[in-house]
Amino acid sequence: MYKTLYKTTKLELKYLYETVYLSFLAKGKTVRLGDIYGDALCGIISDDDDWAIAAGNSLIIWTPEKTETIEDTQLINVFAMRIVGKDTVNLLTDPWSDKAAVWEFNPISKTLLKLYDFPNYINKPYTDTIEW
Repeated sequence: MYKTLYKTTKLELKYLYETVYLSFLAKGKTVRLGDIYGDALCGIISDDDDWAIAAGNSLIIWTPEKTETIEDTQLINVFAMRIVGKDTVNLLTDPWSDKAAVWEFNPISKTLLKLYDFPNYINKPYTDTIEW
């Protein structure tokens, strides 16, 4: 059974095991976007439904024009993401590692900027909810 990462009135971003899918709800159509080793950990869809991102050990970015996978050692284990602007998201990498950080990412231009290190959860027990 699929697990939903994010859903709007038009799109649903979901995964089954390590494979990420995007459903176009009005058309009743689902397309395979790609694979993320170890499952997707989070996902988001823009407010205008013009891009979507699934993340975990890599990023899968969907736009109506194309789907891309980005594998960047700085972005291993993206644990959470949030929209902070029209085409800008913040990505939180593994909060329990010594490389935990918050990044700014633009899914259209693919620009990446490290905002700050995030040591707040190092040596703390796992939790599904991270305050960042």
